[in-house]
Amino acid sequence: MAQQETVFGASMLETLTTGMYKDPIIIYREYIQNACDAIDQAVREGLYAEQRQGSVHLFIDRDKRYVSIEDNGAGVPVAKFRSTVGDIANSAKEAGKDKGFRGIGRLAGLAYCKRLVFTTRAAGESVVSHLECDAVLFCTMVNEKGHTAAEVLDAAFSFSTEAVKKKDAPHFFRVELYDVEREADDLLDKDRIRGYLSFVAPAAYENGFYQRSMITGYAAQHGVRLDEYHIVLNDQPIFKAYRTNYHYKEGKQDAVQDLTFKELKTVDGTVLAWLWYARTGFYGALAGKDRALAGIRVRVGNIQIGDEDTLRPFYPEARFAGYVLGELHILPSAGLRPHARRDYFN
Repeated sequence: MAQQETVFGASMLETLTTGMYKDPIIIYREYIQNACDAIDQAVREGLYAEQRQGSVHLFIDRDKRYVSIEDNGAGVPVAKFRSTVGDIANSAKEAGKDKGFRGIGRLAGLAYCKRLVFTTRAAGESVVSHLECDAVLFCTMVNEKGHTAAEVLDAAFSFSTEAVKKKDAPHFFRVELYDVEREADDLLDKDRIRGYLSFVAPAAYENGFYQRSMITGYAAQHGVRLDEYHIVLNDQPIFKAYRTNYHYKEGKQDAVQDLTFKELKTVDGTVLAWLWYARTGFYGALAGKDRALAGIRVRVGNIQIGDEDTLRPFYPEARFAGYVLGELHILPSAGLRPHARRDYFN
């Protein structure tokens, strides 16, 4: 008797789109994460000498309700395009090496627009590949009973290719969201997006943070990666939000005086993570707009895991989390795998 094939219902796709993230703005982290992996691949393939030659450009047009995220990474070869962007949770990426590795984040935009389009060209190829996703049809079929996940994807996804005339055309990968839903207006709020990415994205430190060279120097001296990428939002570069001068309680002000670095090791000396935190004269929690900067942030591949409250349970008193600022960088040797929402670890 032949074994019956396992069927995945369409509701599984709802879990991977509308059910995956508590805030629509998180999709920017997912797409930037994939873009950074493409830039790393370009470095491995010799297309760039270093990460900073790659770039990720975000463009937001609120009037047209349009968003694009484009990188100049390696691109996806035409022979692998359908499986790379069309398969679900079947990524060829490796945990501990790549920033994204589950193969589900690219679906995130389907919940927040009417049309989602992926376009790419791999280095050295004369073909541009397209995947156009009908998000309206996708959501309609997901909410109807009786459809399988495969039926929904086959109906809503349309693949195509076109020849490129110029032999030296650039390699790239672009994600576009057309007709962003009114319920997802935050995706068009440039100020909020910039603030969010200044904590979450693997960007360089702001020039106003005078101790930035201490951090990059420590990473270089100890041979630990500190991935930094050129990320741009509507022609304005994005930097991490840290700076030297801060406000705390009752309008008082103080500055970062120095940084302290520590390594977290196993008993046999294997380094699992490294930490920097600011030495200050704060006699209270950061206040006003600076309150958002407080806390030791957890990062993997220089992308934030969770938020300023993630490590709050580990302080002697939870309120002390507001007195400090810094970053805990988890290394692959720790074996900690971020879960799908990337707000903690499995």
